[in-house]
Amino acid sequence: DKHVTGVQTCALPIFSYMFSKQGFISFSSGDEDAIMEVAIESGADDIITNDDGSIDVMTAPDDFFSLKDALIANNLNPEHSQITMEPTNRIELNLEDAEKFMKLIDRLEDLDDTQDVYHNADISDELMAQL
Repeated sequence: DKHVTGVQTCALPIFSYMFSKQGFISFSSGDEDAIMEVAIESGADDIITNDDGSIDVMTAPDDFFSLKDALIANNLNPEHSQITMEPTNRIELNLEDAEKFMKLIDRLEDLDDTQDVYHNADISDELMAQL
């Protein structure tokens, strides 16, 4: 086990209930209707159109590759796609806690043994701009 700023880090299966595996396919822009049609027909769990015009498609891990392939086959090429761990609930941080948290995340990601870091912190865009 390694210690970073007084926090012991390791894979802790006792926290796995706080996260669920989810496929995530993201488009920076695109034909919303076409993306929705193909995604729904291919088993998407949810489709979110963000304020900036980007579109996020969420799916079960078992459907991820077939959904992604169906989108690409229809010339709908995602900017980013991955299977990730999504928190079941998020904790909103204030500026002071967000600063400490981001330093911790940076230190964890800098460790050679770290593969992925998942968390349930929610830092608003306004706070991120101040960091």
